[in-house]
Amino acid sequence: MYFLVCYRKMQGTLAGLSHALSARLTGALPEPGDAASVRSRHDKGLAPLTDHPPAPVKSGLSDEELAIHPTVFAPDALKQQVVVISGGAGGIGRAIAFLFARLGAHVVIVGRDKSKLDIIVTHLANRNLKATAHAADIRDPDAVAATFDTAWDAHGRVDSLINSAGGQFPQDSIDFSIKGWNAVIDTNLNGT
Repeated sequence: MYFLVCYRKMQGTLAGLSHALSARLTGALPEPGDAASVRSRHDKGLAPLTDHPPAPVKSGLSDEELAIHPTVFAPDALKQQVVVISGGAGGIGRAIAFLFARLGAHVVIVGRDKSKLDIIVTHLANRNLKATAHAADIRDPDAVAATFDTAWDAHGRVDSLINSAGGQFPQDSIDFSIKGWNAVIDTNLNGT
């Protein structure tokens, strides 16, 4: 049901954007710098449209923010659990690693870049949270098996797996090279 509500809201937003674009292309809407447009937007209390791109939006929370971000979960909800998180050095995986460690789990963070993994493990350890890093490429089945063997040997168990590793190229799929296409498929489908 939630998905359906989100989907319908997205349809409405896309329809509105499509209508606005059509109006702009047919001349029904003034150009962003047009005096009438600026005056009209000012009268409505809106910021003027400009040809300048918007300022970059901050993406995600810093490690300091992740360490104290409010949560509804009990501090020991994952006490003594071992959680393997692929793609845990950045983005959503990093946020999950912080949350799960704060909830008492020992997080086994997996990624390709050992230096990035070491940084997050250090940040977690500085807060007395339990984490280890394992450099591995999830596209390589032998590397994945070795990672699980290492985690199992060190902890005697693996309670949960979070597949957060992923990658994509910001382009139309028709424009992918064979190598790029295979990299995305191997990471996002085969690697998970």
